[in-house]
Amino acid sequence: MVRRPTRSAPALDEGAVASPAAAVPAAAARTSHLRRLAGETLIYGLGAAFSGLLNLLLLPLYAHAFSPADFGRVGLVTTLAALVSIFSSLALDNSAARWYWDTEDPVTRRQTIASWLWCQLAVSSGLAATLILLGGQFGSVLLGKGVGVSYLRLALVAVPATAVPAVTINWLRLQRRAVATTLYTLIWGVLTTGCVALLLLVAHLGPTGLFLGELIASCAMTLGGVLILREWANPLLLDRSLLRAMLRYSGPLIPSALAFWVVGVSDRFLVDIFRGVREVGIYQMSNTLAAAVALVTMGFQQAWGPFAFSLHRDDDAREMYADVFLGFVVIGCAAATAVSLLAPDVLRMIAATRYLSATSGVFPLALGNVMMGLTYIAGLGPSLLKKTGAVGAAITVAAVLNIVLNLALIPALGRAGAGYSTLIAESLVPVYLFRRSQQLYPVPYRFAIGAGVVTFAIAINGTVSHLQLTDEPVSVVVKLAALLLFVPLAGWLRIGRSLRGAPLSRAVA
Repeated sequence: MVRRPTRSAPALDEGAVASPAAAVPAAAARTSHLRRLAGETLIYGLGAAFSGLLNLLLLPLYAHAFSPADFGRVGLVTTLAALVSIFSSLALDNSAARWYWDTEDPVTRRQTIASWLWCQLAVSSGLAATLILLGGQFGSVLLGKGVGVSYLRLALVAVPATAVPAVTINWLRLQRRAVATTLYTLIWGVLTTGCVALLLLVAHLGPTGLFLGELIASCAMTLGGVLILREWANPLLLDRSLLRAMLRYSGPLIPSALAFWVVGVSDRFLVDIFRGVREVGIYQMSNTLAAAVALVTMGFQQAWGPFAFSLHRDDDAREMYADVFLGFVVIGCAAATAVSLLAPDVLRMIAATRYLSATSGVFPLALGNVMMGLTYIAGLGPSLLKKTGAVGAAITVAAVLNIVLNLALIPALGRAGAGYSTLIAESLVPVYLFRRSQQLYPVPYRFAIGAGVVTFAIAINGTVSHLQLTDEPVSVVVKLAALLLFVPLAGWLRIGRSLRGAPLSRAVA
C-alpha cells in the first residue's frame, strides 16, 4: 500500500531557502529522472512516429479502395470492436501497473502478470464467441443488415487475438524496456501494414481485407508474445486472491473505460443516424488525420505510467510532475496545430480529394486527443492513492455530456457538431481530475500558463485557416512559419530547462 504523503505540496519559492548542499543532489536527481523520461519518451515517440508513417502509407490505400460509405462502415465496425476490447480487458492493465510497482518480490510480480493475462484471455474469448454467435442480431441492430455484419465477425475474432500482444507490450513497459517495447510494437505495425496492403492491392478484398489482415498480424504477434512471456504466463502462477484485489481496484475503472469509448468514438453512430454512413466516412477520415497527434503524444503516454509510479516516493517527484505537465501542453498543442494546418496538403498529396472536406474537423479532434493525453497526468493523484472512483466519475459525466451535446449539435452542424462535442467532453475530464487530484496529492502545476498555451494554439489555427491561401507552395510556407511561433513560446517558458536542473514550476514563476 502507498501511504498518503503527510507533507504539503512544496511552495514555489521553497528553493530560495533550501540549503545549497541539499539542493544540488536534489536537482541532479531530478535532472537524471527527467532525462530518463525524455529518453524513453523519445524512443517510444520514434516508434509511434514510425507506426504513424505506416498508417500514412495505408491512408492512400484506404482513400482509393474505400468509398466514403465503405470507410464509414469500417469506422462503425472498428468502433464496436473497440468497445468489446475495452470491456474484455476489465481495466486490468491499470491494476497490473499499480500492483507491479507495489512490490519488488519477483514471484508476486509474476503472479500479477499471469493473473492479468489469463483473466483477459478468458473474458475476451468468451465475450467474442458469444457475440459472434449472436452476430446477426447484434450486428443488425447497430450496423443494419448487410455486409457490415460479416466485417464485424472478423473484427470480433481479432479481439482475443490481441490480448497476449497487449499484455506483452505493457509488461515490457513496466520493466522500462523502451527499446524492446518499441521493436515489438513496430513489428506488429509492419506485419499489419503488409498483410492489409497485400489483401487490398493483390486480393482486392476491400474492407474484408482490412479486418483479415489485422487478424493475421495479431495471431502472429500472439505467438511472439507467448515466447517472450513464457516464464510469466504460466497458468499455475494465477493467484485468485490477488486477481480479486486487482479487480476491486479496476472495477471503478471499467465504467470509465466504457465511458472513454462513449466520449471518443460513439459519435460515429449518431452521425450515421442523423447524416448517413457517407458522412461517417468523412468524419472517420477527420479522426484518422487527427490521430497523427499520437506521433508526438503516444511516446509520452507509454513512458509516463512506469515513470510516475516508480518515482512517486522521491522528494522531488511533485516538481517533476509539474515540469512534465507544462512540457506536454506545449508540445501537444504544437502537434495538434501542425496536424490541422497541414491536413489539406496531405490529402492533396495522396490525391484523396473526395475526402478534402474532412480537414475542417481535424483541429477540434486533434486538440481533444491532447486533452485526453492530459488525463494521464491529471489522474496521477487518484491512481497513487488507489482512489480510482474519481476517474470513473469524471469519464462518466463527460460521456453523458458528450451524448447530450451530440444530440443537440449533430442535427444542426453535422459532423462538425460531433467534433466540437468530443472536444468539450474530452476537455472536461482532465479539468475535473486535476481538481480532484490536487485535493489528494497536491502538485505545483502552472494551470494558467497551460490554458494560455491552448489559447495560443487556437488563435494560430483560426488565423491561418481563415487566410484561404490558394497557392500551394505559399500556403505550406505560411503554415510552417506559423508553427515556428511555438519555438519562441517554448523558449519563453524555458521548456527543457528542467533537464539542466531547474524546475519549470519555478522557472516560469
